[in-house]
Amino acid sequence: MSRPSQAYATRFQFLPIEVTESTVVIATAEPYVEVWEAELTPILKREIQRVLANPADVAKFLKEFYGVSRSLSGAAPKTSADDAATLSDFEQLTQLGAVGELNADDQHVFHLVDWLLQYAFDQRASDIHIELRREQGNIRFRIDGILHIGHQLAPTIMAAITSRLKSLGRMDVADKRH
Repeated sequence: MSRPSQAYATRFQFLPIEVTESTVVIATAEPYVEVWEAELTPILKREIQRVLANPADVAKFLKEFYGVSRSLSGAAPKTSADDAATLSDFEQLTQLGAVGELNADDQHVFHLVDWLLQYAFDQRASDIHIELRREQGNIRFRIDGILHIGHQLAPTIMAAITSRLKSLGRMDVADKRH
């Protein structure tokens, strides 16, 4: 499933917030504008459920969502044109870092770490858990005493994020504990 462009989503003030097998839940700040719904339904091949959202929240999360998406795309190792043509944008995001090593000094990794810290602050998270796994790493946030799964990323991206956080904390980047 491909996602709408940032310009299109910004123009009509909507943001996809949940995707299931049969539906896509989309938050909109403009409840009476329905043009985009008719255009997206055949592309998404799912039923669209609309929910009303605060226009300021939609604008804020549009910037965050597409900014993080660009950072994830930029942090991804480059693939061949044939591979990129067969994968949708969403699939490319979920398969990031499957090959190659990332540098913790990469601007995209900087942006991801800054966004994670800002998100944790905005949500009043007391701590952030970064769990490296073989197939996929988890980033979890403790909010009001409850641990919530925030993001799942490829191991190479998780390693770059961990290295960046270690350098910010003036820790030994070479120290690995298994």
